[in-house]
Amino acid sequence: MAIKKKKEVAAKGKTKRKGSDDRGADDAVSQGDDETVGGTMTAVGSTVMTVLAGCEPVFQLASREVLANQRVGSLAASPTYESVLAALLAAAGGTEGDALEMFVQANRDLLDYRFFYRLTADMLRADNTGDTRRAATLRDARARAVKSAQLFDTPLFKEVGAAEGRLGGVLAQYVQGRPPAPSAVLEASGDTPMAAFAFWFVTIAAMSAWKAKLNVAAVADQAQNKLRELAAVRAAIESAPFAADSGITALAALLELPNPAMGNEPPETARRLLAELEAEPEAALALVRRLGCTYCQASRHGFKAYNPAVQHLAALHDVLLYGQLQPLLGQDIRARPRGGPEKVYDSQMVQVAYEADTVLKNAGFEIPLFW
Repeated sequence: MAIKKKKEVAAKGKTKRKGSDDRGADDAVSQGDDETVGGTMTAVGSTVMTVLAGCEPVFQLASREVLANQRVGSLAASPTYESVLAALLAAAGGTEGDALEMFVQANRDLLDYRFFYRLTADMLRADNTGDTRRAATLRDARARAVKSAQLFDTPLFKEVGAAEGRLGGVLAQYVQGRPPAPSAVLEASGDTPMAAFAFWFVTIAAMSAWKAKLNVAAVADQAQNKLRELAAVRAAIESAPFAADSGITALAALLELPNPAMGNEPPETARRLLAELEAEPEAALALVRRLGCTYCQASRHGFKAYNPAVQHLAALHDVLLYGQLQPLLGQDIRARPRGGPEKVYDSQMVQVAYEADTVLKNAGFEIPLFW
């Protein structure tokens, strides 16, 4: 939902839309005090909320039919790498212009780092074994899938940068000895579903990062203080009227579970909670997709700040979708032995740089020259 103060909505009295690259479930925003474009309007207290058209407020999904028809696998029959790759190749090689876009919408959470790692390994193995046609097909599908995934992630990626600044402003009030009221936190959350979700997202990522420092004696006390402040911010967001329609409420409940990778809870605990949150299989799958899309979004941001959240989100997604953690395993690419005399390098640094350039070239990347 989009969030607007009544007087602000009435004063503007016009339709606002995002650019063509940001189209999605959050396209429609309030047009006046009593009408909306593509949605319905309700009032809670002093806030007017616009419930937008579409079945996902943040991670674009054109319709429930797209998820039903394009999704690979299900909660009862987990997707495999081979099944996702086959579906990707069919979408990338299809004649319908939006086939790949619809595939990515339904399966963005499956197109993570581990999938692209295996796809790259398959491509290199095809190259090394002389299957040039297969290698070219995989290289083209990989390039198109990476680009489509980036386009899918871009709207929220932009919102996250802005949300980091707003969260910094809220936390600065604690430093000044003036803890913000819940209303101030809600004001900082933003005025669209995606902005509110981004604000919550950077909050939970910051909490994960500070939790990772609790065992570091030099910053343990500071980490405890920051976690108390962030917990108050998070509580204000999650108790807000817009939390459910911004896609936050159910995810927040899942993130109350400890990281499954730590081994403190069996996978069945997460699956039981999922069943309590969403009894219908289709709704449960949509929630797992949203969790996975959040994980993929987190992996696009700074490693130091977001990697603890990536680990938590990825592990939860694994146990909910597959029933167990999914490791990243090395792949045999049938690398060909190097022929000819051994090359002599001036230093090990030069050797590492040379070999890195070779790997990038083999992967199809163009190495820019800076002189």
